[in-house]
Amino acid sequence: MPLSKIRANLPEKDDDLAVPAEGDLLAYVIFTQKRAQDPHVLAGYLDAADEAMALTFAKEHYGQDQECVSIWAFPKSAIAGTHADHPTSSQAGERRRFQVFTQAQSGDVHEEAGTVEAEHSEGALRAAKGQLENAADLHSIWVVDWSDIAATKPGEMIWRTTDQSYRLARGYAKDVRRKWEAVRAVRDVDVYQAEDLKEQF
Repeated sequence: MPLSKIRANLPEKDDDLAVPAEGDLLAYVIFTQKRAQDPHVLAGYLDAADEAMALTFAKEHYGQDQECVSIWAFPKSAIAGTHADHPTSSQAGERRRFQVFTQAQSGDVHEEAGTVEAEHSEGALRAAKGQLENAADLHSIWVVDWSDIAATKPGEMIWRTTDQSYRLARGYAKDVRRKWEAVRAVRDVDVYQAEDLKEQF
């Protein structure tokens, strides 16, 4: 009965909702760089209200999954590419820099592959194809206007300060072995003390 009264008091709207059903968040693409000399590699996707939130979420999530020195985040809608789901535009503007990402085969991750300059994304994609030696063999090429990319600053804290080596394959065996040795040592001491107590009393 109380639930019915609550429902009866809810205002009804005949027009469109102010916020779309899927929410007011944008899909962002996240790229991470493990070491300064490595390319940025696609790490995954997340939803955020703006680029600042996207970077914060990316540092919290992807920055803990793997050690990295840099993170890039940009809206999925900013991608122009060789596939129909990422259309290009020929609307001319000022000449600007575009970041190029390539995917060698279906199922591989996209990774950073240089920059080009163009007046629009269609020109940037054309320039990227001309710049890449193996362009014809690639499964996918993306170009993203650099003004759409939010990036962490050099030296900015990404990897959490507490010990997270247990999350990494390289740290797991060593750390677990050391912890088990410590546990066994404590257990051995406990057994010794119990036996010693029996002998003395």
